Amino acid sequence: MSGIVVPICQYAVYNHSFLAPGASEEVILADRVPAAPFAKIGGSLRVHRRNISSGGLYQIIIRGINPSKDDGVDFVWATDLGSTLATTGTSNPTTVPGLMQLSTIISDLQHPMVRVVLKATGPTATGSLYIVVSFDLIMRMSG
Repeated sequence: MSGIVVPICQYAVYNHSFLAPGASEEVILADRVPAAPFAKIGGSLRVHRRNISSGGLYQIIIRGINPSKDDGVDFVWATDLGSTLATTGTSNPTTVPGLMQLSTIISDLQHPMVRVVLKATGPTATGSLYIVVSFDLIMRMSG
């Protein structure tokens, strides 16, 4: 089965230590990535460094998107198509540097494009929420 590797972010530093306990913030890493010709989409997350206090986490989320040429609105599917396991201070991956993947392979995609989001959730008490990552989409053709 043929396919391509789409680099989404390369050795990017994210520091969300300012987040209040339990608060979250999303950062769009890539938007309107063409997905229509592909039968399956996976992802590979490299965690280069991290300092995450108890309860804090990072997650990569893939969402279906269909932008409208008529009014400029990006219609985003309400249900996440795929995500990585949460990256916490002591797990996922268990050692750093470490490698993670989407928890499920996305197949039977019904949207022409995808959006890749990094979601940060603040720790249970004020503390560190810092990560250095790189992420690639793995997109496979049908057949």
